[in-house]
Amino acid sequence: PVDITEGEKTIIIGGSSTAVLFARRMDIHGKKVIIIEKDKERFQEIKEKGLVVFEGDGMDEEMYRKIKLMKDNFVVVETGDDQQNFEIAGLLKDKFSHDKIITRSERMPFAEKFAQMGVKSIDHHRIFAAAIENYILRPSTYNDLVETFENYTVEEIVITNSHIDGIKVKDVLFHDGALLILIKRDKSFFIPHGDTYFKMGDVLHVLGTPTALENVISKVQGR
Repeated sequence: PVDITEGEKTIIIGGSSTAVLFARRMDIHGKKVIIIEKDKERFQEIKEKGLVVFEGDGMDEEMYRKIKLMKDNFVVVETGDDQQNFEIAGLLKDKFSHDKIITRSERMPFAEKFAQMGVKSIDHHRIFAAAIENYILRPSTYNDLVETFENYTVEEIVITNSHIDGIKVKDVLFHDGALLILIKRDKSFFIPHGDTYFKMGDVLHVLGTPTALENVISKVQGR
């Protein structure tokens, strides 16, 4: 039997519906996930869903020793409350010198605090806006993604095709099943739009089906 606490794993603090959905998505990729939930009723609900969950508090140092927190484990802090997220992230930084922390920020002041702390925070307002944009502009792809996300994966694809260099995103016809969600250029990440120019060496973060990803690879790498 495999000890779920050993080796590579992702730890989620808080058993929200978002946390449960994320845990299921990670399971599709064969990744180990541990959820920590302090509410007894919610803990039982998650357990009955067949997910790995520990009953405990994200502010309990002993809990992290129990689940064998390691330096390379990502910790997703998703309590639903900015202040709680901030306190838990602070504990992980101060007591465990942990760096791989991701959380969600509801308010801009906390987003700034997380940035100063060196914690990656996700602005759900921006994500929601992007989801609405995709629903309006790419309804077919969006619906396919929501209904059958098991078939979708994210790939990092490097642009090596010189014919793509200097071309706008809107002028490259990608497969309908592919969605360009992020571009890494040098050490910077940004969300692209139609008038964004591609550059040689850009790393594209593309969400899509296997067929769609192959189509993107053939275009940006000239295969």
